[in-house]
Amino acid sequence: MRALDAVLAIDAGADMGLGPLRGRAAIVALMRSFLDACGPTQPLLGNLPIEVDGDEACSRCYVSDLHLGSGDKAHLSFATLGEYHDLWQKRDGVWRMV
Repeated sequence: MRALDAVLAIDAGADMGLGPLRGRAAIVALMRSFLDACGPTQPLLGNLPIEVDGDEACSRCYVSDLHLGSGDKAHLSFATLGEYHDLWQKRDGVWRMV
């Protein structure tokens, strides 16, 4: 999840259906709690409109994904279906998800 360090602002906030989170570390920790036991994953993303207003932007994206287990959980899988709603800010010339 190192790639998230390049995208998420250090002070980013999120709500992934389990209550509000504050800070990149908390967001990554929640994602890891679901995904660290996964093996192969297939995300399908579609319809990604982005509205830009100066140094702020809003994006939306439909997502459908399938996660397969690994190791002793190889017989398990889980799938999600939803829509990402993300706010972005341009900070020091770099776009970050906030």
